[in-house]
Amino acid sequence: MATRRDPLGVAPQPITGSRQAMNGDADVQRRSSLAARLLEDEWIEHAPQRAVIDELLRYRNDTRDRLGRPLSGRRLSQYSQAGKSRTMARLKTEMAKEREELGLDPNPYQVVIVELDRRMTLKGFYQEVLRNMGDQFWNENVSAKVLENRISDFVRRLGVELLIADEVQHLKRKATDAGEVTDRLKVFLDRGIVPLVLVGDEDSIPFFRANGKLAARLGRPLELAPLDPKLSKGDARLFKKFCVGIDALLVSSGVFLLTSNLAEHATLDALLAVSGGHVGRVSRLVGIAASDAACRGADRVEAYDLSRATREFAIGAGWITEDPFSRKPA
Repeated sequence: MATRRDPLGVAPQPITGSRQAMNGDADVQRRSSLAARLLEDEWIEHAPQRAVIDELLRYRNDTRDRLGRPLSGRRLSQYSQAGKSRTMARLKTEMAKEREELGLDPNPYQVVIVELDRRMTLKGFYQEVLRNMGDQFWNENVSAKVLENRISDFVRRLGVELLIADEVQHLKRKATDAGEVTDRLKVFLDRGIVPLVLVGDEDSIPFFRANGKLAARLGRPLELAPLDPKLSKGDARLFKKFCVGIDALLVSSGVFLLTSNLAEHATLDALLAVSGGHVGRVSRLVGIAASDAACRGADRVEAYDLSRATREFAIGAGWITEDPFSRKPA
């Protein structure tokens, strides 16, 4: 009976460790858990993300002491898993570190990050903002106007410097409640309630195009474009540097004793193909592969683990339709 050919190609085989998870080994489980969290918790410096952070720090400086007067905002649109949310989290961390270096007390409300959902109404948006500001009466049955005024009061009392609304693509729908949220975001800026940053995936781009009055208040769009090493030597250097950084982190953190050679030419090409040049996707893919590799007792991340992560995660996420880590039969 003929062996059925794998349409994705001949998958690589493991070189070190076992094929199956070593669930009974405590050290293996520790390293696997560490790998699963590592690339979400640790920051790897990347110039395009640094440019976004620096621009938002300038925006924060420009809007200081301007509450109550018309404000501009900022916006960032890019593909899912491109590193947007990670960049916003890093911004929050760096602003907190600034306070520490100035000898100021920590302020957990310095940067408030709110995630929108598909069915969020205007009142629901306000309540989510207040909940993230620690208002114990955030779900009180009062009008949206009362909630808006409460937000303005909380921003001043708590020292909120930035409000970041993530997943704004959900406002693209034509429902009345989405339009109300969009209209009040403009009012937030016109009234100078709080400096505002809107973040979304690629679906947020047509949203901003359709809402020109809001977009006009948000200035020049921030860019976190995918790298294209095939067209730009600078992008090639950045992509390789980021992958080298991941490799070094996996060793310095104690997940592995050996480097995984992620900067080797064939591996770089495959990582580029899967990620589409988005370093956030590289982190996600390698994080999954590293956790799997550690769990099976491997010495490092291997093509076997990257192939599995591609087949079991990246393809399902719609990043790619093939597995570049597998060998195509002649």
